[in-house]
Amino acid sequence: MKNALIQGTRICEFVETQADQFPVAAELIWVEVADNTTTEDTYVDGIVVKYDPNPPSATIEIAVSRKLSELSSYRFEQETGGIVVSSTPIATSRESQALITSARIFAKENTAYTVNWKTSSGFVSFNSEQIITISDAVRDHVESCFDKELTDTNAINELTTIEDVDAYNVKTGW
Repeated sequence: MKNALIQGTRICEFVETQADQFPVAAELIWVEVADNTTTEDTYVDGIVVKYDPNPPSATIEIAVSRKLSELSSYRFEQETGGIVVSSTPIATSRESQALITSARIFAKENTAYTVNWKTSSGFVSFNSEQIITISDAVRDHVESCFDKELTDTNAINELTTIEDVDAYNVKTGW
């Protein structure tokens, strides 16, 4: 056994000696706890509650909300993770999407336009036709990411148990 310094429900620190040798402020207390108690655990109503990195969802609504948030984050990761067009890596961050759209607009108006585009593998020169092809590919990629998110959102919203929601893998099918 060891002694833990408690503030509210938070376990702050431990001592191996007599805790009463260390006076503490009024909002703090010393409690004897098991040796496997950690600062990630909490102290509630006189009981140490072990830390659970994956706590169960309290309601289906909370489980769905958490899963939809996880899905949205994963869609964003996929959307902005880049694509390859004609063996050339193309960034698809939100900033890159805007730059590509801007280049497309100019390329549509100026068929002789060329641009030196910086990719993860270095600079590449693109003509107006290539810029439009890249822009189309990026648009298709982004739209497919949102379409996949919508499909998964609808599937998650149809689930009826917390267990099914928690088991739903948002990374499948990308």
